[in-house]
Amino acid sequence: MSSVANKEFGHLVRGAVNAIADFEGQNVSIIEAELSERICMAPTAIHRFKAGYVPRDPRIIEVLAEAGVRRAYLNRAWLQRFLRAAHYHDAAALIERLIPPESAPSALPERSYHNLPPLTTSHFVLRAEPSTAVFEGLRQRCAVVVIVSLGGMGKTSLAREVAAHCLRPPESGEHEPCFDAAVWISDKDTPGSTSLTRLLDEIAYTLDYPGLTRLEQTHKRREIEHLLKRRRILLIVDNFETITDAALLPWLLRLPEPSKALVTTREYRKEFQQGAWLVELGGMAETEARQLIAERSRQLKLQLPPDEATIQQLIGVTGGNPKAIEVVLGLAKSTGHALAQAIEQLRSGPDHLFADLFTLSWSLLGQDAQQILLATTLFPTSVDSSALAEVAGLSEPVFFAAVRQLTELALLDTEQLDDPQQPARAPIRRAIHPLTRAFLERQQAVQAAFLGHARERWLAWAVRTAARVGYAVEDLARLEPLDREEPTLFAALTWAFAHNRDAEVIQIARGIEFYYYVRAQWSKKLYLHQLYIEAARRLGDIGEEIVALTLHIQLLSRQGNAAAAAAYVSRLRECVRSHPPRGERFFHVEHASGLYQLAEGHAAAAEGCWRRVLDPAQAHGLPAHMVIGAQHWLAVCLAQQGKHAEARSLYESALTQARQHGYQRMVARNQLQLALLDLSDGEVARAMGRLEESRAHTRERDWEQRARIQQALAHVHLRTGNRAVARAALLEAIDLFDRMGLAVESQAARTAMIEAS
Repeated sequence: MSSVANKEFGHLVRGAVNAIADFEGQNVSIIEAELSERICMAPTAIHRFKAGYVPRDPRIIEVLAEAGVRRAYLNRAWLQRFLRAAHYHDAAALIERLIPPESAPSALPERSYHNLPPLTTSHFVLRAEPSTAVFEGLRQRCAVVVIVSLGGMGKTSLAREVAAHCLRPPESGEHEPCFDAAVWISDKDTPGSTSLTRLLDEIAYTLDYPGLTRLEQTHKRREIEHLLKRRRILLIVDNFETITDAALLPWLLRLPEPSKALVTTREYRKEFQQGAWLVELGGMAETEARQLIAERSRQLKLQLPPDEATIQQLIGVTGGNPKAIEVVLGLAKSTGHALAQAIEQLRSGPDHLFADLFTLSWSLLGQDAQQILLATTLFPTSVDSSALAEVAGLSEPVFFAAVRQLTELALLDTEQLDDPQQPARAPIRRAIHPLTRAFLERQQAVQAAFLGHARERWLAWAVRTAARVGYAVEDLARLEPLDREEPTLFAALTWAFAHNRDAEVIQIARGIEFYYYVRAQWSKKLYLHQLYIEAARRLGDIGEEIVALTLHIQLLSRQGNAAAAAAYVSRLRECVRSHPPRGERFFHVEHASGLYQLAEGHAAAAEGCWRRVLDPAQAHGLPAHMVIGAQHWLAVCLAQQGKHAEARSLYESALTQARQHGYQRMVARNQLQLALLDLSDGEVARAMGRLEESRAHTRERDWEQRARIQQALAHVHLRTGNRAVARAALLEAIDLFDRMGLAVESQAARTAMIEAS
């Protein structure tokens, strides 16, 4: 070390160490011990650096710089000052490696991400004054903007419209705030279900960082906060009044800039005074109410459009509440009476407005329409029309006749088509307003007999829908319809488990577990496995328990969590001893065991697992994808042990069979592994050709495969001397591994990055 203290260097080191301790919730002494271990020196060395003594070894400077950037999330300005104070010899190269100007490994892609709910076909009148107030709030330094009003005033519609506007590129002269992404979460469909944990997971999924969902809560929160600091993210929390998690609001109020939260609620909370920007949403202005009345009257084709006096009466009795206006106009249409007569029935005052409206509307409905509304309550979000008709127990002609009346009465909303270019291919979906759902919950007690039968039809629909998906390895497009139905299938799974419907639990779990794997929804997949395991155990079905255990072990092992998998491996061995598996179950057992052994670092033991699968007596009758998969993983084990010739032969065999069966993902995986063997043999051009084919067969959202391809491409470019392109490929690989939560692979790519520099 130098003998002259550099005050600025010491200040920067001290700040970095304190920031790491703060972010990771650790004592400073622990951080100092970890850093000293990295540089192979005693902890007192870190004390000297904090005092301003600059180390002469450039490797120590690099370790400290990387810790400041990676662990304390310090920015480019800090890094430049730090390297200048340390007199580091090649600051530009190190800055490019640690914080590249355009390819930061943690940066979000340029396109905007959001999970905003679909619009409904009911007419929306943009309310200028409250919209302006919300935009103004989002421009303030406060973290939370709260829209508060009575039910039916249009809080949700306003929040969605504002969020969509904030995602658009700003036009010349516009001053509205802009955001890179919007994350929507609502408590309206399952009151009390929204929590801080659920919101953190939703942020991770929406921003394409599913790997964060499997982290421990404190670590997860820290990583999510890091995402919120790097980009402008708008969080929308709808129906806040029913949320019971006490940790959520304090976290929102401390949201890091530049991200913001937009909250809708029917109830004001005193905690909002701690820094929230309040927007009170009252009734519509007269001009806005008149516009809504005119549009809705034309939509309903009212025979007698309201006159001036009636319009004034309607605005007055509803207080300008848009939902109430729609329902009153629907009553006039449904009864055929003059609008004034419908208004006369609502003289009990605003406190009972919606109770009166829904009671009147319900009394006008026939049994078919009532059954449709009650059936809709079984679906957590929107529902496809054919599914709703099935659960309501109605034929299509009867169903659509009743839906027309429900739509006119504004009791049933219709979502806008997802694909306006191909409307015939986009199914019509229905949804209900939270006020309607709350009213229907009070009707459920007297409709228990119908709801019991509807629930059975609902569960049967869920089982059948899940079964249509299953293990869609050869056709991932089969998973796309589940993007809309997954919330209902998950609700059916949890309801069935809570009511000891274990056979249905197993059927639904088997149908959708592959969906969760492909969509990288790890927390839900692990939870599904646990329900599956317990349902099989309660049924005494050892065979199904074996399958469920193997799925759980496979995922935990692929995530590098062998310690968590160990207990399940022990139980699996007990089951196998009492019920030796055959056929596909035998494959699942050996496949899970092989992945577990690899996670433990035992390649030779893992090799034995897949050799047993490929034994002719066992492989006979197995599906092709299982045989190909076993060949691939056996080759992985052999390659890890340096048996390259035998590994190459197996990869080639698996590749040929994958092509024959059209398994594109398996083609990509085996070509990638063959490319790595080519590289080890010095065949750079052939490796590049294989990687190009692998990339062509890899889907955009297959992040793990894409990451491994980028990692391999980096090795190719290093062989050809193109270090800049190699570093860019490694940066993308690190980003994708981080998104998937594959820490071991990410660290390997980071190590390669250091070597590439």
